[in-house]
Formats: sequence, C-alpha cells, structure tokens
Amino acid sequence: MAWSTIYIVIAILVAILGIWNIARQRSVFLSLIGIVWFVFVLFERWVPEAYGFVIVRGIPSVGNLLLYLVIPLLLVVAFFTSSRR
Repeated sequence: MAWSTIYIVIAILVAILGIWNIARQRSVFLSLIGIVWFVFVLFERWVPEAYGFVIVRGIPSVGNLLLYLVIPLLLVVAFFTSSRR
C-alpha cells in the first residue's frame, strides 16, 4: 500500500470521527477542523492543478498554504476555545 493511500485512509477516519463527535455534541469546532482537513486532502488528490496553483512566485502553492497554515491556525484557536456548555 502506498503512502498516499494511507494518507487518504487517515483523512477518511478523521472525517468520520469529526462527524461522530458532532453527533455526540463534543468539541464541534475541533470536529469541523477534521472534516475540513479531509476536504483539503480530497482537493489535493482530485484537483492537483488547483492545489498546486502558485499565486506569486516565491510563495507556496494555494494548497500548501491551506494545509500548512490554515489548519494549524484553526487547531490553535480550537484548543483555546471553551468547550463548556
């Protein structure tokens, strides 16, 4: 099995856990981040031209910016949000 297949399988598991956590009304924001990450992985595999699009030379591609900048920032915000109801 190739590493890209393992990566997609992990993304599917994260999306399933995110949906399950939303159904159980646990950490909704963190669950949404898992689902968004799954969408980014699908975006990377199915639309590689758009994922690899470079807006300005010298800046990483659109997909890399989303994956390595947006997701970690959302995770940091998720850890600092209160989960009390």
